[in-house]
Amino acid sequence: MQSVRRPGKTGRYSKSIGKVENWAGVAALLEVRGLRVTFGTLRAVRDVSVEVAAGACVVVLGGTGAGKSTLLRALTGRAGQAARISARVARIDGARVGVIDAAFAADSVGGPGRGGWAARRAAEVLRVLGERPDSVVGDEVLAGLGVLARREVVRALAERKAAGAALLLTAQRIGELAEVADRVLVLHEGEVVERGEARDVLASPVHPVTRALLGRDDDAAFGKGGGGGVMLEARGLRKEIAGRVALREASVKVRGAGVVGVAGEPGAGKTLLARVLDGTVPADAGTVVLDGKPVEGRAAWKAARRAVRVVPQDPAERLAAHRTVGRVLEAATRGPLPGGRRDTAVALLDAVGLPEELLDRAVGGLPGGTLRLVAVAEALATGPRVLVWDAPFAGLDARGRARLVGLIAGLRDERGVGHLVLAHPDEVPAGLCDSVAVLEAGKIVSPNSDSSGGWSVHSRPDGVRA
Repeated sequence: MQSVRRPGKTGRYSKSIGKVENWAGVAALLEVRGLRVTFGTLRAVRDVSVEVAAGACVVVLGGTGAGKSTLLRALTGRAGQAARISARVARIDGARVGVIDAAFAADSVGGPGRGGWAARRAAEVLRVLGERPDSVVGDEVLAGLGVLARREVVRALAERKAAGAALLLTAQRIGELAEVADRVLVLHEGEVVERGEARDVLASPVHPVTRALLGRDDDAAFGKGGGGGVMLEARGLRKEIAGRVALREASVKVRGAGVVGVAGEPGAGKTLLARVLDGTVPADAGTVVLDGKPVEGRAAWKAARRAVRVVPQDPAERLAAHRTVGRVLEAATRGPLPGGRRDTAVALLDAVGLPEELLDRAVGGLPGGTLRLVAVAEALATGPRVLVWDAPFAGLDARGRARLVGLIAGLRDERGVGHLVLAHPDEVPAGLCDSVAVLEAGKIVSPNSDSSGGWSVHSRPDGVRA
């Protein structure tokens, strides 16, 4: 996340993508024409043109790896040294440019005591908008936010637009951004496949990619599992942070080859529950049980951390941006391996549907959806029996969501991995889950149940996605 840039009293980002030149007396305007960005042989952005007038908003819609983040990073001089960039025109006019990056390091704004990832992300987005920039370049500004936070951000965007700011935003799901969007541009594999007035594109999408991005997939198509014994159990977990009870008597069970969903709004305690389950944050009371045995003592927790892996909402928390994907995966394997670590790293990428070519790419230069899959591959390196997913669908488009749901189902069916999916209420893959629970203010208020008691995916509270 970056703040408002002030290139001087007035100024512009010139064709050199990042160099500032004087540009007096011109209203806020974003423009790029014929932009091309390559990383070696990879053509990440291919001849893209977009223009945003003062007081207007253009939303760039696209799936994971479409080139949205690369487009914005190139336009604001943050694409990295490995990027080769060319454009006929690329400028951002105006005295103050607000830059909101999709990559957000939660540690930069405090630890668990300062609210969840989503709350801190929303606060940072609103801080940037609150500095009243003339132009806003925002990457996935609503990703991972709860309903109230999304409304607040959209309200702030609308205020900047009404004040004459030019907004260039990206999204995998249009969602509430439809309220401020004047035009929509659809990006796929670095190319523009559809563009037009927002009302026309959203009402009558033409290209198959656009229709898929605006559609909704049926999680139930993957079926249910849950036939194994209890692998992981939380019994009455309690945790206080800064004098506040953040987890209170939280209990949940995960079976082998099963999927349990936990629905919770931002701040409900999902991330903290994940961190307590893998021992990153010690509980004040309660017990974590693995294979019927309480996890107690240093040696037991060391073994448990290999058996229970958390896939974080923000992969940047665990994956060093400067390291290559290959180095990250090779380091995660730990210990001697038959066939060599690189072969194992290739196999891990293959398990999550990523190509071998990514091994030599820097983690920091990857799009958000790809980075999330790399985090899954890293988690699989220890051969875990349970994966704990922290808001895995936040910011994903319909295709990206379907891909991830399919991956969860595949790991369940092919490897017998149990899954605990912690997600926003409207993102829980209820059709895939054997049971769903609700986490509210650190307490599981509707315990999951296999056959009786609590409620299942067939009788769930309003708001949990079918």
